[in-house]
Amino acid sequence: MLVETKAKIGVFAIALGAYLPQFPGLVPEFESQYEAFKKTIPDTVELIDGGLVTTKELSMAAGDKFRAADVDLVILQLLTYATSYNMLPAIRDLNVPVVLVNVQKLKAPDYANTDTEKWLGELYACGAVGEMVADLERAGKRHAVITGVVEGGDAYVAKEIEQWCRAAQVRRRFRYTNIAQIGRPYPGMMDLYIDETNLYNRMGLYTKQFD
Repeated sequence: MLVETKAKIGVFAIALGAYLPQFPGLVPEFESQYEAFKKTIPDTVELIDGGLVTTKELSMAAGDKFRAADVDLVILQLLTYATSYNMLPAIRDLNVPVVLVNVQKLKAPDYANTDTEKWLGELYACGAVGEMVADLERAGKRHAVITGVVEGGDAYVAKEIEQWCRAAQVRRRFRYTNIAQIGRPYPGMMDLYIDETNLYNRMGLYTKQFD
């Protein structure tokens, strides 16, 4: 039977800790952006909050939380540039896709009124994308990138996040679902046999024999 259970989505955001003492206004800015981002995750899933990660130690703590919760998917909000060591400890021991959300707060700079702090806080979400993708490739992790903008709303970003959450929901349902096999094919009809090991390894489906 199919079971109704919510997928568990690990969510966290990253920024470079070295920026924060230099630009104190970044802390409330990043916290505000992260809180707003979490509200865009559909309520059809259970959100496992890994927090705002600015150091490798915080990344390790997020990874501990994700493993304990047995997440089906990880969504990472890129706030500004950060080293990949802020990401890798959080996902190293997980065998689930990692979705990088490269969503800039503002559509374009107001150049006359943009200083370094504003640039890093509201206009540089893309700063870490290349580094994160390169290390996810090296680590053999499944991954995807969603790119867009917050200002004015972005239907594409919302749709992509929703679809990833729906995919995670399917994964969760399969993992807690059994299928039944009734009867056996005629001896020699080798195309009809079911590879139960393959079904279990790929989809988590347990096959129960009724005959």
